[in-house]
Amino acid sequence: EADPDQWRIGADDVLVAIDAATGKTSWRRVFAGQGVNWHDAKAGPCNVTPCVAGGRLFAVGSTGRVTCVDARTGADVWQADLGRRHRQIEELKAECLRKRSFGGHSDFNRDFGGAPVVLDGVLVLPDFDGNPCGLLGLDAATGETLWRVPKATAQDALPARWVHDGRTYAVTATPAGKVFCTEARTGRVLWTLPESGHNPRSVMVHGDWLLLNVGPLPGSAFGLKMPPLSDSRLAALRLTTEGPVKGWELAAGYGCPRHNPVVARGGHVWARLAKRTVCVELA
Repeated sequence: EADPDQWRIGADDVLVAIDAATGKTSWRRVFAGQGVNWHDAKAGPCNVTPCVAGGRLFAVGSTGRVTCVDARTGADVWQADLGRRHRQIEELKAECLRKRSFGGHSDFNRDFGGAPVVLDGVLVLPDFDGNPCGLLGLDAATGETLWRVPKATAQDALPARWVHDGRTYAVTATPAGKVFCTEARTGRVLWTLPESGHNPRSVMVHGDWLLLNVGPLPGSAFGLKMPPLSDSRLAALRLTTEGPVKGWELAAGYGCPRHNPVVARGGHVWARLAKRTVCVELA
């Protein structure tokens, strides 16, 4: 009753830039009518972290539009979309506006939870079409779709950057345990690891090391029936162009942070576990 806009179906997508030195708003861009205002128990369906590269800001909106603006001024550069998932949401939004109700639709629930990253001039991001979902590559300069690898990442993931012999790769994992190494410029899948463990969010690449969970898989692709945290294990794999080579894994009982990223710096890895934080020698 206090805020009737809370219950509107149609919405604007808004980008806001805040001056880091002063806290004042530098610019605010409103994309009128391009959003959808959908609530669930905790949050709206769109929770994608934007990224900045080469003086440009890249953001995914609540209906699956991908927007690129000048990071300093907010001026338009280009706008694209995720493809099939964007069309599904626009059709669903139009149907709900006709009915004046969101009732009966439970298949859009915090679906957008990952983040894009610019790798070798390509904006690489999940396409948010299911979980696992596709890995999408857009030309960072124009927004043109360059490639798409199906079912190659988790919808809550940030693709990890691996640079080797002058080439840049995106390393991603799925909740069902598959790992992909994809060349950023071409979309060529260099190799896959058929089964690792439950990795519903981002994996970590540090130098030539890949850090991820190798514990047992959940009872469903969405991880709703997860094995005990104590059965999960943090592991390090050495990355090569032929595929990953196992380095080490922690003993069961350490409980890999399958929902929490790890931090690697100066030859050490820090992982937040269920009841403690551990520091491990990377080598």
